Amino acid sequence: MKRVITVIILLANIVIFSVCFSLCFCQQQVEIVQPLVIKGNIANIDFVNSEITVKYLQPNGNNDEITLGANFHTIITKGDLRISLSDLNEGDEVAVQYYDDPMSFDVLKASQINVKP
Repeated sequence: MKRVITVIILLANIVIFSVCFSLCFCQQQVEIVQPLVIKGNIANIDFVNSEITVKYLQPNGNNDEITLGANFHTIITKGDLRISLSDLNEGDEVAVQYYDDPMSFDVLKASQINVKP
């Protein structure tokens, strides 16, 4: 009977110990990434790497460019129509919602591209 109680107490301690350590030390840090929006004109489209370069006007009046990656999660629209990356043209006026993936060294990711009709 003593052995059964000892085994139960030992197993209970192992379970409690493992739960505490899994919650305290193995908790994944999740950062909520807020999307950013940029408005401008498409300066370049790289269909091979699924990237677009958008030329935009900075608040100080200078022109700048930003390269954004698109993937199968990227929603591309023109008015009410859903279109694909191949339907985009250089010079199209766009508003791009994008985010920076802190776990990646890759280019910024476009989550939504809205082409002005």
